[in-house]
Amino acid sequence: MDPKLLAKIYTNLGKLYRLWEKFQLAHEHFSRSINLFTKYNDEFNLSIAYYGKALTFIKENNNEKAIEYINKAISLGEKLNNIELLSNLYEILAEIYEKMGEYNKSISVLKNLVNLKSKLNLLDDIDKIHNKINYLNKKLSGSK
Repeated sequence: MDPKLLAKIYTNLGKLYRLWEKFQLAHEHFSRSINLFTKYNDEFNLSIAYYGKALTFIKENNNEKAIEYINKAISLGEKLNNIELLSNLYEILAEIYEKMGEYNKSISVLKNLVNLKSKLNLLDDIDKIHNKINYLNKKLSGSK
């Protein structure tokens, strides 16, 4: 079987196991896909596998590991200029930082998201993000 196809199957199985809350099996399958995508230098699908592994860590409330894999996916997303992936990753990362009470980090990520959305001229999205930044700034000033 083609190793890249096998890696895609592992990624999809990881997604299913996450959906079924079989997190250990999800991690095992994402790790297998990550290994194969790395071996065959498939950065696009590697970024998707990192994203899937991050979402699994989020489901397990393991924010530190989720952030680690989100950052790996962001690095590849930036290299590949994958705007859709980056947008999703920034939104999730900002949400994680907010839940952790790391408002400055959340604001910083949201500013990156504004820059990304500006390139696409998504004014409604930008307005919503600015509202979120203002909300976080208020929380930040209230927590001092």
